[in-house]
Amino acid sequence: MVEKMMDNGEMLSDDEILIKDKVESVEHKQQMLKRQKFWRLRNEDGTPNYILLGGTVITLLVVIWAVWFIMREIKLTNSRLTKISNLWRYGSGMSETSENSVYAMLYNAIQINLPEGENPPHRGAKIREGSYKQEKVVDSNDVNNVWHSEFIVDIAKLRQSYRISVDWPLGGKRVFSNYYPEISCLSGDEVIYEDFQCKELPERFPGEKSNPARYLPHTVVDEKTGKIEYTVRRFNSDLMVFMQTCGNAKKAEKYKAEASAWLEGTELDLEKYTVKYLEACDERP
Repeated sequence: MVEKMMDNGEMLSDDEILIKDKVESVEHKQQMLKRQKFWRLRNEDGTPNYILLGGTVITLLVVIWAVWFIMREIKLTNSRLTKISNLWRYGSGMSETSENSVYAMLYNAIQINLPEGENPPHRGAKIREGSYKQEKVVDSNDVNNVWHSEFIVDIAKLRQSYRISVDWPLGGKRVFSNYYPEISCLSGDEVIYEDFQCKELPERFPGEKSNPARYLPHTVVDEKTGKIEYTVRRFNSDLMVFMQTCGNAKKAEKYKAEASAWLEGTELDLEKYTVKYLEACDERP
């Protein structure tokens, strides 16, 4: 009987080698069969292969999240926004539009306080602990009701800080109007970083509280249906109130009273304008 030395140093005869090869072949086939069974949607008894299905669902969710995250980062990188990481803890009820207005104004404020050629960061701003104040501002007509918030934002990486003041509508209706945030430099005990010669943004409408661009266009939307109730716009010397009444006299009376009260609550010089009320019927939200 001739024996041969295997790679591992073991001495085997031809018959033993043949048996060993057959055993390894059987084991290999069994392993392949197990793998094939794993990738089947159903087991041999007809029950679902929950391991495969669960793994597939988890993989898809991870891929979807990764794509969403990457697209969000690309969108933010290409924007002119500086996000405040903890605003969500304080600005409860603030709309996405109002949030983005704050982020855009903060980005612009940082921009004018950086050396030429440098760009503001898209992240890194944080509301200073204990600085957030919020109150309801309610008028006598119960129309121009808003939340008013003030807080200090620190950007530790840049060693800069700013005070932000912002209003946004409250109540049972969604109101879209020109509520622009105001950003100012700090002074006195509020300053925690070295002096960076803070410059403030120029006034959006300098010395003109009666400037119609502060308030218009102004749109009121029904919170339940999402449909527009009325919109106030300016055309030259006319203030046009477009009311979606669809011929409903009660709605026309109601919207006219609300729009009139809202206009009276602004600082517009109404004597300069002719207010016109127009009825329409656009059923689109």
